[in-house]
Amino acid sequence: DDISLASLQEALEAAQRAERRAEDADRRARKAMDRVRQLEKRFAYDRRGFFLGGSAYYAPEVFDEGDDVSVKSSLGASGRIGYRVHPRIAIDVRYDYLDGFDAFDPGATGTVDGWAVTGNVRFFILRKRWQPWVGFGGGAIVSDFDARLRNGQKLETDGQETDPIFRSAVGLDTYLTPNFVLTLEAAINGVSDDRDYINYGQLGVGFDYRF
Repeated sequence: DDISLASLQEALEAAQRAERRAEDADRRARKAMDRVRQLEKRFAYDRRGFFLGGSAYYAPEVFDEGDDVSVKSSLGASGRIGYRVHPRIAIDVRYDYLDGFDAFDPGATGTVDGWAVTGNVRFFILRKRWQPWVGFGGGAIVSDFDARLRNGQKLETDGQETDPIFRSAVGLDTYLTPNFVLTLEAAINGVSDDRDYINYGQLGVGFDYRF
């Protein structure tokens, strides 16, 4: 009859409307999940991308100073720019400034200061908020040696020298936010060629900003 046919048609139309609403809800859910995945990728702690950073550090001397000579350790600061090329690998170019190592012997005093530029690679052991790492690098150090007798008379030295430098480091990056990273490091720097006696360590703390 007509009433039964009309009721059946209304039920069919209602089912079709419900199906369309379910499809719309499913599309919205998929879009929401896509946005979540995009945000997770954008702010992942092991994401690829550029970073800028800087540190202050204590530089304990590891000089080969010889007998009757004592050396006072230095302070320093560094800046770096780099790129995380892989979830476990980052590369950077680093500038280090050394405030000066003071040397003393019974008849004279001296100061060695300078700066270094190195290219470095870091390998991350973990990839979450806490990321311990090991790193290696090399470049050049420009050092200046000034020496004087105890009476203040200036001694003849080689002045400014440029030598190869190699560094090995271990550290820990801690993500305070997805962009701001607290970084701790300990490194040893070995100098070769003319001033191979000015080896030194680094115990530093700093911050990186990840883009």
